[in-house]
Amino acid sequence: MLGEVLSTVAVTERGLMGDRIFAVLDEAGAVGSAKHPRKWGPLLSCRSRMAENGVVQVELPDGTVWQAGAEDLDEHLSELLSRRVSVSDVPPEQGSLERAVPEYEGGVPEAARERAFVDETGDTITSGGVAPGTFFDFGMVHLVTTPSLDHLRSVNPAEDFDASRFRPNLVIDVPGGPGFPEDAWQVPVFDLGRLSCVGVYLDVLEPGEIKVGDVVVGR
Repeated sequence: MLGEVLSTVAVTERGLMGDRIFAVLDEAGAVGSAKHPRKWGPLLSCRSRMAENGVVQVELPDGTVWQAGAEDLDEHLSELLSRRVSVSDVPPEQGSLERAVPEYEGGVPEAARERAFVDETGDTITSGGVAPGTFFDFGMVHLVTTPSLDHLRSVNPAEDFDASRFRPNLVIDVPGGPGFPEDAWQVPVFDLGRLSCVGVYLDVLEPGEIKVGDVVVGR
């Protein structure tokens, strides 16, 4: 779903406080994800947020607000998606996350492309497991930089490259930096080969609090 913009947030060992503590699941255990937009796209017309009392709320397209876990919310989302789904804070033991396979080179690992199949939506997809005990596919914190977004806008001005399109946890301003400065920070990830990515995944080494305006210092 659409998220919320925060001015300050606690960072825990499992990422930003409140991030992906609930998920929308279908009856097969697939986790709702913007990475398969034809199947889960209607969720982007909803918005999730955490109230001051810690209760997670979902705002539906009609403006009504429901508490995550309420049966009525499950009914409304099932109607929105035209199939039975539920909101849960318990990751399924055999949970899966589906990704639509783009036509361009580098959109998914070539080994994964070889295992791709066409699902009921007509899209070619790959399916993999979520990180054990979570609703995350891989990294728990996703970061993008302003030069990367600026570079994308410069090469394709007609497209929308607002930071929220990439659903990052953090946006780092690197004034005057070259396009894709985070490429220099990356390390090999397993044996996935060449991939087209925007931003980097981060591990949390030390929990704490971050806020808009904090200075980022490399070590």
